[in-house]
Amino acid sequence: METHPSQKTLAASMMLLFIAVAAHGAPRHNQNAASAPDARTASASSPQTAQPPADLGSVSGNLYTNDSLGMAYEFPKGWFVDRAWIEAQNKPVDSGPRPTDPDEAAKYDSMVAMKQGTHALLAVSERGGDTASDSGPRIQLSVSPVFDNKTGGDILTGMKSVYGHMRLIQIEDDPADVTFGGQIFSRMDMRLLDVILRGGAGFQSAIIGVRNGRYLQFLILANSQEQLDSLVHSLDSLRFK
Repeated sequence: METHPSQKTLAASMMLLFIAVAAHGAPRHNQNAASAPDARTASASSPQTAQPPADLGSVSGNLYTNDSLGMAYEFPKGWFVDRAWIEAQNKPVDSGPRPTDPDEAAKYDSMVAMKQGTHALLAVSERGGDTASDSGPRIQLSVSPVFDNKTGGDILTGMKSVYGHMRLIQIEDDPADVTFGGQIFSRMDMRLLDVILRGGAGFQSAIIGVRNGRYLQFLILANSQEQLDSLVHSLDSLRFK
């Protein structure tokens, strides 16, 4: 029987691609993958800060707060926090041996710095239990170091270039600026066509902004465009100080 990636795999892969595009930019020669910087640009693509936030935040009821980022967010009432997924995402990643080639070593160092500075902060789903990360609706929040002073719109533009060559991912609109809690973000909606055909949460919105030298990255998964728009509006509850 043919197997297909779960929603958990798709969501995790998309989060990692946010980071890869942030570091390496849109593809230049290979139309199917993001290009890595050469030796001349590797240092410029290093994160401006690789320091993790002072804390990963906390949840009380349906309120998430993070003092190090000066933010608070009310996610939908009655939703479940997927603590197992958060812990799994924040486990150290084995990057393998450092290459001896200088060009490859520079790329390796940049990627290691990205991984060390990236943290999953929150994952909430309408459904709890073992299937929570495999279905929608769902909201995930992570932070990553800022690269080359790129904005959230820059990151999403790079993602659009990458995803535009993937047959089963459809970009709905160009990245557009939105404001939540006085903070500017950029939003881009996508449809994962294979997931939609199989009844999964194929409507997704990537929302990225810069806060305290880090990218705040929301990934919102839904079962319809209407549901997606409703979940995006939950970010109206964001408060920053």
